[in-house]
Amino acid sequence: MTVMSAKQEAPQEKPQEKPQAEPWERQEGEPKRWYDRFHRFLLLGAGRSLLAVYREDHRARWEARQTRQGFKGARKGAKGRDEKDFSDKASEAPPGEYKPPSSLARSWQENAAAWAWRERAALWDEDERTRAREAWRARQEAVRRAEWELHERLIEKARAMAAFPLVEETVEEHMDEEGRRVEVRVTTPAAWRLRDAARLAKVASELGRLATGMETERHAVRLGDLSAYTDEELQRIRDGEDPRSVAGEE
Repeated sequence: MTVMSAKQEAPQEKPQEKPQAEPWERQEGEPKRWYDRFHRFLLLGAGRSLLAVYREDHRARWEARQTRQGFKGARKGAKGRDEKDFSDKASEAPPGEYKPPSSLARSWQENAAAWAWRERAALWDEDERTRAREAWRARQEAVRRAEWELHERLIEKARAMAAFPLVEETVEEHMDEEGRRVEVRVTTPAAWRLRDAARLAKVASELGRLATGMETERHAVRLGDLSAYTDEELQRIRDGEDPRSVAGEE
């Protein structure tokens, strides 16, 4: 029996590496205060600006300072009064006039550059666009699947209609003059006609083509002499405009 010495310890599993944070998440070593400010900058959207989020932060700090000053003033004049009166006076302290800064503080400039706010925000925007595209493609795929399923059901219905006779037969029993039962076959026109099956097949075909990205219609257009069109008119035709409309024929 082999005994493992103290130096021959069993191999230990390597600690799992911490997953790398996304660029728009808080980075290693990034101060929480500056990440919170970056996050507010991020949520401003595509038209975001450093000055806008700085002013927002600046005003919030100014209002907090005004509240503290009003609280201190109310407390100073609250001698001999109860707590309720003191609280009311604090809330009624005049806030003063706020003047927004016209430029960024140096600390904001330095931290925004050091933590690559603009670059990280651009990556966030691209990720949001990618997510939106993927969600839209998923919706399109769901519509295509629904159209294809309906196409298959309608095709099967059209086939059944085409195979079914255009008349309906029923058997009725009557009594003849001698009192015997007699079966009588009664033939009546069906409630649908062949053109109904044709219409159903056409709708099914269009749904199937839409679901698979195929054309549902074809149009033949005679352009004539292309040299008669200007570059602008040719571009309009390429963009899908009716050549007759471009040529002024309509």
